[in-house]
Amino acid sequence: MTITFNEYPPFGWMGWCTVHACAGNNGEKATAVSLGYAYNSDYYYFRFIATDDAVIDGNAERNDQDWDSLKPEVQAWIESYLTWLVPVEPAAPAADAMIDILAAIGAPAADLTVTLLYNAPVDLDLHFSCDDGSQIYYGNTNNDACLGTLDMDQQADLYNNVRGDGSQGQIENISVGSGADGHTYAGKVVYYSGSGNAPFQLVFSGVDGDGVRHVFGQQYVETFDSAGSEHPYSYSYTAL
Repeated sequence: MTITFNEYPPFGWMGWCTVHACAGNNGEKATAVSLGYAYNSDYYYFRFIATDDAVIDGNAERNDQDWDSLKPEVQAWIESYLTWLVPVEPAAPAADAMIDILAAIGAPAADLTVTLLYNAPVDLDLHFSCDDGSQIYYGNTNNDACLGTLDMDQQADLYNNVRGDGSQGQIENISVGSGADGHTYAGKVVYYSGSGNAPFQLVFSGVDGDGVRHVFGQQYVETFDSAGSEHPYSYSYTAL
């Protein structure tokens, strides 16, 4: 397979080398790609370096290796040439899987349930923001302000824990007793401690008036690798 670059990336820099993950510290520095040359992808390795103008918030150093931080036009350029670099988002668990996961931790039926799923030897914490500014999290597990509870808080030692549906990894779960139609709920995932990357899924689900659980959707984050960092999330609830 060959790759021919017909244009340079709109922002950032693309280079090639002949060793894996070349970065200058293993004897070979990447060389800028040339337009019109057919690169054999079995021989060449490619390295994209994001510059400040390539990321949404203008801080490439903070967002290094974070696909979601790249501007849409940069993502589109990478997708058009280096398809294997594009993150593949895992599917959200089906409703039956969520029923099994939540039943195993004793989570109650609720209009809105936010579930954090990850599998890494680190400690991530799930937070949910109530309208009065208070939160549901490990330091405030029952919050009357939004009729919510933190149902499970699992830490680094439960890496490879077997969940109720047979999948592996940690679970953090917050149940919100009453959802307002059209209201946007928000919170954050905090990298509390540990080191290394911890990809995660945030799954939004809920139970209707007949007690049937529905999976509304998810947010997937592929790169989350700095202790002390936070990832905000939001979800607009539609009443069942």
